Amino acid sequence: MTCPIAGLNPLKRNWKICGKIVAKSEIKTWSNSNSNGQFFNFVIADSSSYIKSIAFNQQCEKLFPKIKLNAVYFVANGTIKETKKQYMELNNPYEIHLHSNADVTLTDCNVEEPEYIYKKIADLENVQSNELINVKAIIKHIDNLEEYGAEKKNYKRDIELMDDTESTIKLTIWNEQAMKFSYSEGSVILGKRLKISNYNGKNLLALDISYIEIDPEIPEKSILKQWFFNKRSKIAQNCLTLEPTMVDLMTLKTINVASNVHCEATIVSVKSCTFYFSCPDGCNKKLIEDDSGLLECSTCAKVMMDGNQKLVLKVKIVDFIGTIETTIYSEIAEKLLDCKCETLSELEMEGKSNFEEKLHQTVLLNTYTFDIKIKMITRDGRSCPEYIVNRVSRKTESPYRTIHTIKQLAKDIEDSN
Repeated sequence: MTCPIAGLNPLKRNWKICGKIVAKSEIKTWSNSNSNGQFFNFVIADSSSYIKSIAFNQQCEKLFPKIKLNAVYFVANGTIKETKKQYMELNNPYEIHLHSNADVTLTDCNVEEPEYIYKKIADLENVQSNELINVKAIIKHIDNLEEYGAEKKNYKRDIELMDDTESTIKLTIWNEQAMKFSYSEGSVILGKRLKISNYNGKNLLALDISYIEIDPEIPEKSILKQWFFNKRSKIAQNCLTLEPTMVDLMTLKTINVASNVHCEATIVSVKSCTFYFSCPDGCNKKLIEDDSGLLECSTCAKVMMDGNQKLVLKVKIVDFIGTIETTIYSEIAEKLLDCKCETLSELEMEGKSNFEEKLHQTVLLNTYTFDIKIKMITRDGRSCPEYIVNRVSRKTESPYRTIHTIKQLAKDIEDSN
């Protein structure tokens, strides 16, 4: 006798479920001061609900090749645990930690998943960050594979999606899925349990619990393809990551709600450049050095020897009527400085003067187009804005640089006389 997944809870003993595998992660590793090991997780579903199941170490090695997407299994022998709030992704407060004697048996039973509600891309503008959504769309564009990380190499790929609302949105996939993605533009994509993100505008992220299928056998497949190939040259799509409103810096400083804006300004000083290590396992949180010199990720509860090199750049920007201090994080800073974090860190260790010269020669007195996210934070008990650069592109040579050049030339002539 099986139990519906929705009926599982920590008080349940001797349970057995029958469900369909709707998502499967890659094998991951962990390490801390007490132990290390490996694990993978899979999401199993029946008509009542979903639940994440996690297999560790020997069970991980045994079950990983056995568990197949869309196959149906009987699962028994595991502890039902409450999911830590920071890791909760599914609408289920519990997860299964499989025992060493866990029984996972393939079956030919027919199991229905919970009903899916699919959203149109145009409607995602009103969806809150971190929510999970389902979409049916066309692949409009596929970016090249990107590599990131120092010690541990990771990979990502951005895919631009479009549907018949004439709107587009970016979907990011990771690592093995990104490396093996070999489909073409114009294919239909079915995405389930994709995460909404507001980083650099509205976009979608594929998670371990997500499911992506290309050219699925669904009624909408032929309709979407015909619409796309007939109308793609005529439509003016509404991209959810299009440029925010253009403002001057004086107007920007009057905005006291979270929002995204667009401005043109000149970098006149570099206030600080701080290096740190982030977690290499995908969460990208800052690692904290413990008393033994090891680096700890509080989010992943892991301890490691090294992480991904990152930096935070704080710069002062001005236009003709205002000035603000902005924060620029690693990926944007690397593009701005045309230099990797690791190289900048080495340059700083070699000598502060060379490092500062690199910063000043590259960015000072240049005018850029900035996309700025205004984030409201609490400081000293008061709500105040923090200005974070989401994107930056070189606009023109600043009039400040022209004035600086003329003054320097005049000084050189005076010195030569």
